Amino acid sequence: MLKTFNAQKFIEEVTKKAEELIQKAKDKVPCFSNKSNGPCLSGIYDLTTVKTFYGQNFFKNEMGKDGYTNFVEDAHPIIKERIKA
Repeated sequence: MLKTFNAQKFIEEVTKKAEELIQKAKDKVPCFSNKSNGPCLSGIYDLTTVKTFYGQNFFKNEMGKDGYTNFVEDAHPIIKERIKA
């Protein structure tokens, strides 16, 4: 039997999931606030590991600058060369 698409229910489910993800981001990213975060906070859900990962833009605050510095220092040599280019 074919189910009918319920747009309102779909919107409610997506809104609920977005609210859950925002709360998880607030719990996992220590500087999550409109005042301190960069212009982009991103998240990705990995279907293989069933984990959600978060990141945010660098350079807006000291925590971001330190995070970028650590990323560059720990990056693979090929990535380091691309950053320099």
